[in-house]
Amino acid sequence: MTSFEKKVFEYIKENNMIETDEVIVLGLSGGADSVCLFRVLVKLVDEYKKEDKRISLKAVHVNHMIRKTAKRDEDFVRRLCEENDIELRVYNKDVQGYSKDEHISTEEAGRKLRYDSFYEAGQSFVKDEKGKRLTVGVAHNLNDNSETILFNMFRGSGLKGIAGIEPVSTNQQGMRIIRPLLKVTREEIEEYLKELGQEYVTDETNFSDEYTRNVIRNSILPVAKDKINSKTVENISSAGDFVAKAYEYIQSRVDTYYKECALKEDNTISIDRKRFGELEDIIKDGVIKKAMIELCGQSKDLTELHVKSVKELFEGYGNKKTNLPYKMTAWQIYDKLYIELPCDKDAHLVRNADGEKESAKCSKQMTQVVIPKEDIEEKGELEVVFMEEKYGFKLYDVDNISENDKSYIKKLINEKNCYTKCFDYGKIVGSLVLRTNQEGDYLTYTKEGSRKKLNRLFIDNKITPEERKKCTLLACDREIIWIVSVRTGCSAYVDENTKKVLVVSKL
Repeated sequence: MTSFEKKVFEYIKENNMIETDEVIVLGLSGGADSVCLFRVLVKLVDEYKKEDKRISLKAVHVNHMIRKTAKRDEDFVRRLCEENDIELRVYNKDVQGYSKDEHISTEEAGRKLRYDSFYEAGQSFVKDEKGKRLTVGVAHNLNDNSETILFNMFRGSGLKGIAGIEPVSTNQQGMRIIRPLLKVTREEIEEYLKELGQEYVTDETNFSDEYTRNVIRNSILPVAKDKINSKTVENISSAGDFVAKAYEYIQSRVDTYYKECALKEDNTISIDRKRFGELEDIIKDGVIKKAMIELCGQSKDLTELHVKSVKELFEGYGNKKTNLPYKMTAWQIYDKLYIELPCDKDAHLVRNADGEKESAKCSKQMTQVVIPKEDIEEKGELEVVFMEEKYGFKLYDVDNISENDKSYIKKLINEKNCYTKCFDYGKIVGSLVLRTNQEGDYLTYTKEGSRKKLNRLFIDNKITPEERKKCTLLACDREIIWIVSVRTGCSAYVDENTKKVLVVSKL
């Protein structure tokens, strides 16, 4: 066993990366890092056999179909696995096409499709070898960790991002991922392969500054090593280790206080202003970040600027609002701050930790009762039940009603009764619906036709998310005719030209 192998084996043991009865699926690109990990894990499997430990090593290669030399890499990987009797799965993925379709970077698209392939292959391998745990091995090294720390700092990441890459993690799919090479440098890897006489392929895009991370790799770190400290890579990674410990401690306190001051209901999280104001500043940041992550399902693209913008809501008075990534909105009303992810009738789309769009069913049951116009016109009046409450609908023809009915309608209009409203039936297009709030709802608030989004109107009227859920709406498509017991819209006002009056009552 070489000193390099011993160093990696000790790191694996130190972080409890590999145990017995496991299927290890290795991401094998054919580059120096993954080939190094391949050789180390082949050696590890042999060592474990001596101790009667059952470990299965498999490999997955993803052809991104970008470079002309991609087929060369695939062929190299096939030969390497054949020579070492390791089962291999190869996936061809149109990374550029996926990047364009999903409006994400090529780097992010490649990462997403790689991990999807690892998961798919892993499930198949585990099914074949019943009773074994799936573990995915990737070849991130010390240089990668340092690059990641700097990259996250430049992006404005918080402590978690600056802590760098974790030796063991679990992604959104529940897939366990290990990184055995995280404490060895790229130079050590290349020297190890040279000693073995092991060939590998080189991805030409690693030398192009077209990708953001390559700028750090090819320009920033080499200058820092040459002009500042030859141990730059090691020192950055070491600082990340320290930040990781600090983050773990702080997060334990955040979790404690989050339970005290934050409450999740459906697609909204409310934070108690008084209790939040008593927390230390760094704990406040953590509570806000945790709330956002709980709603949208990931931390990617949630920066310190977003945390700051939410925190500033607590410093003012009256209603304020800030927009956040993934269509989240935060606002402050009275003694609470709310963070909300919009939810439509069926589902809303979020991105998981790998950037994948997925459907997340809303826990709030979106119920509705349709009142067809033909029923109103044929029967003249009818009653319906919505959310365990009765509503009455009665249609009056202005030219054919008694003086008593005219006086009744005039009285309703002048009294501004909260539970009975009159509408110009001729101005209502389509069927009416009694329902709850949906994304895209609006109300016409002036006779000239000015509109306002319903959520904005709720905020302006200091209606909390808890109260909104109890609001019954009389709607025609996305336009709200009446927020029951709150206010009506202006699009169906009764005037001197009205021919038919529809009286709607909450009974």
